[in-house]
Amino acid sequence: MAWLESVRTRAVRHPVEAQIIAIVSLILLSLLHYRIIFWWIPADPDQLNGLSMGTLADPQRFFTHQILELLPVYRPIYALRFWLQYQIHGIDHVYLYQLVQLAFLLFAATLMFLALRALTGRLDAPLVAALAFTIDKRNQPAMTWHDPLAMAVAFGTSALWLLYRRTPGLLSCIAAVILLLMSGMSKEFGLAFTAFIGIESAWRLVIRRDGAALKYFIIAAAVTVIYLSLRILLAHGAASEHCAGSGYFWTSSDFCFKVGLIGEQFPQLLYNIGASFVGIFLPVLFKPSGELTLLSDLSLPYVAYCALFIGLALYALVRGSREAWLAILLMVCSAVISFALFRDRNHMVGEVGFYFAAGIGLALLLDRIASYRVVLGVLTIMSVSMIGYAVRAERTLEDHLARILSTDYCAKNAEEKHIDKTLARAIDARYRPWMPPCPGQPAAK
Repeated sequence: MAWLESVRTRAVRHPVEAQIIAIVSLILLSLLHYRIIFWWIPADPDQLNGLSMGTLADPQRFFTHQILELLPVYRPIYALRFWLQYQIHGIDHVYLYQLVQLAFLLFAATLMFLALRALTGRLDAPLVAALAFTIDKRNQPAMTWHDPLAMAVAFGTSALWLLYRRTPGLLSCIAAVILLLMSGMSKEFGLAFTAFIGIESAWRLVIRRDGAALKYFIIAAAVTVIYLSLRILLAHGAASEHCAGSGYFWTSSDFCFKVGLIGEQFPQLLYNIGASFVGIFLPVLFKPSGELTLLSDLSLPYVAYCALFIGLALYALVRGSREAWLAILLMVCSAVISFALFRDRNHMVGEVGFYFAAGIGLALLLDRIASYRVVLGVLTIMSVSMIGYAVRAERTLEDHLARILSTDYCAKNAEEKHIDKTLARAIDARYRPWMPPCPGQPAAK
């Protein structure tokens, strides 16, 4: 194992170069994993709704209205990003929309890697954790549906980096407030970062009497007040009633969240929170909408893969890592934010905490191993497991693309009044010319 010791020695002697190589490896491996996005075609309503925002003449509307009147969402930053990108290249090189999504995801993964690197002093464990986060198949909607949570996570992790890397100054605090607002205004689940900062700082203030935590609490309070003010005063609350299929143990039904009926809906809300928390580290137990998976349908390799990272996270907790416990708090905040709706794609904030804790556990484990052969064996097991998982996840992406290429979305898209029908026909004519025009659809220019 002389070569392994030599590599480690070089990494110690040249830490900056080693970090650059690790980050470049993370980017290249992620591009390889998500290479199919270069052939992706927007066709279903989730994708066309996003692109249709780019055709609007006045982007100011994004801040003063719900982006979709039928959904109780306030996501002006997400909408503005699509509007800006559409002004630049329209539907030319449509894969660039997905590529920007991947850039947001990779930015968050890179910050995770750098934070773990600074915390553990290692390169291997942080790289494993960051790559596992990137290839998690629950993040595929961010690459294929234009789901805005990748943006929210990129902004949120940037705020955590500014606040917790070292004691923040005034400019860092102001920048963190802006980033946290952008996270929550990209997608509501980004508010979990603000909740995390507020709870963590309140605990330090009340329990540990740590006066330095006051600025963190003020930041969280300021973000909360500003966000609610914008949403209530400009967008009138963005609180339209919305119904969606929601799982409840082994059953599923349409669930319509209403503020005035929280008491009656409490069992479903509590289930959404509990299932979301468990689903962050054991996604194999749940279907995408929250129903429990039947034992006969469980994938044993997937269970083993989840158990591997759960074991590492638990090891970090047992070893008393304060940062690992804080990562669990972030997972809790992510789960609570999901009270109204369970969707596995909305767990990305919690994934940040889970893989961060697992990365700490892996680093602590490797630090206790004296033999380079054993270290190599552990890393080999992790690598083989992740390769197997990545191959399985890629097949899911390929199947999804095949459905998009062959499915006639005319009836489904016709129900979506927010889709620009001319845009939809132009995309079909350019990227799916074999599909006949939808009835009543404008001719492509």
